[in-house]
Amino acid sequence: MFQLLADFFRALFADSGTVDEEPHLSEVSEGDQIFARNWEGATRPSTIPAAPKTKPEVESELPIGVAGDGSIVFERTDEDEEPEPEPEVAKVGAWMGLSSILNPARTVKFAKSIGLTRADIIINDHSDWRESREFTVRDMTKILTLARVLDEAGIEVHLMSWIMPYEGYIDGAAELLVPMMNDNPFLKSIQWDAEEPWTRAIKPMPYQAAVDRIEKGFTTMNAEMGANGIGYTPSSKFGPFAEMCDYVVPQCYSTSTSGLNPATVVPRLVRRWNAVFGRTPSVIGLASYRQTKIPGYNTDAALRTAFYGALGLEGKQDVIYWSLPAIRRSMSVTRSVRALTKQVLDEGLA
Repeated sequence: MFQLLADFFRALFADSGTVDEEPHLSEVSEGDQIFARNWEGATRPSTIPAAPKTKPEVESELPIGVAGDGSIVFERTDEDEEPEPEPEVAKVGAWMGLSSILNPARTVKFAKSIGLTRADIIINDHSDWRESREFTVRDMTKILTLARVLDEAGIEVHLMSWIMPYEGYIDGAAELLVPMMNDNPFLKSIQWDAEEPWTRAIKPMPYQAAVDRIEKGFTTMNAEMGANGIGYTPSSKFGPFAEMCDYVVPQCYSTSTSGLNPATVVPRLVRRWNAVFGRTPSVIGLASYRQTKIPGYNTDAALRTAFYGALGLEGKQDVIYWSLPAIRRSMSVTRSVRALTKQVLDEGLA
């Protein structure tokens, strides 16, 4: 084919005309006209001759064009095509606090009945704190009792703690939590709740220095660290966490009072976290409270739509609902979450 083209152009420009720019084979095809300029500036139209027909070497592939280097580009047929991986939800879980810690058997029975495969136990409540105080946890024995029962039931266990940007608070957290996590290797991670006790702390230490102190204090811990925050958490205060932690959890809460649409809440906030923090969240926080009276949705539709937003993200995503008591309080929410977790198992998305 190339010899044929070479002979054609040699004969065409035998009168010492030159071609300014050699046409790329990917830009012309059989029957196309091209215009070559000779040294006097005149142009003459010519037609590209038909190329000899060749049979593709691989019968299962069909030619669809010619690349810039002259090679033929093939399209794979259905029988050889490899399906793209399906987006997946790895685990479906819920945050659970004091009422769950005090009733481990009841908690596990309910969690299993709605198909949960992840549990995030809230080990303290410092949500109202704004000034430096000593780090504390709830009854450690009861926390570990619930954790072990959940683990024995096949539910993956994580711990969640509030966090504050003060040296004493951080050092106290490391002193208590590092040995507890290492002594109980079934605990998969400690997750920091970086909400107002972190972002609105009074006279905090520099946020980067605080995260550096956390990282240093937990160096010997064998488990992972994560951090959650509101969807529009301040970048300057959460950013150091996003760099240090193994995973981050945006709170993609669509409720009757949040003003966020279930259809867009997850992709919208995930895009923001990608852009601001340079991290793709592998865990998504969803709301199970205030799911009635969301404009345009009934309870089931609101929960399903937000859940499918997480399902549509690239790669596996854990989903954590706030919270287990909120799910339990509403029969309609209970039914919807149970149906969603069943769908995850039935369709092989776990």
